[in-house]
Amino acid sequence: MAQILSELYYLDAALEPLSLHIRDSMIQSNRKLILQKHQINDTDFIESSLYYKNRKSDMDQIRSMVNELFIKKGAQEGSDIKY
Repeated sequence: MAQILSELYYLDAALEPLSLHIRDSMIQSNRKLILQKHQINDTDFIESSLYYKNRKSDMDQIRSMVNELFIKKGAQEGSDIKY
């Protein structure tokens, strides 16, 4: 979950300068690619997100893992998905 979230956060940041219409379209298509890469469908991802949303300590642990992934990536930009 942490890896998926970190890639989605990078995606969002990379596309932020674009116009809203183009940005939304690119986020949706690349989100699907990220989920496919991690072999999870959109429904399962949403259900997992809701599960963790209601479990603060588990979500805090995932956020910590996401932060560690950001630190490890350092100066790298984006995920393995090419935008």
